[in-house]
Amino acid sequence: MQADMDDKVVHLRLHGNFVEELVQTASILYRKYIQVMKVLPLLYLKLHKSLYGTLRADNLFWKRLSSQLHVVFRF
Repeated sequence: MQADMDDKVVHLRLHGNFVEELVQTASILYRKYIQVMKVLPLLYLKLHKSLYGTLRADNLFWKRLSSQLHVVFRF
């Protein structure tokens, strides 16, 4: 189940090997946004959709699921 982000902004920080792999596959798009801090490449992202594994995604999933169950079972 996918959930759109609400008004709260969630930023994601990617680092290390994942950023290096991302640059190799799509260097034109991401290279200008990468920062290097203590020899570790960093990339900050702003999420527009919920991302599995984040606390915000769990909360949004529960809200959406419970609202759909309320409609189906008419609580």
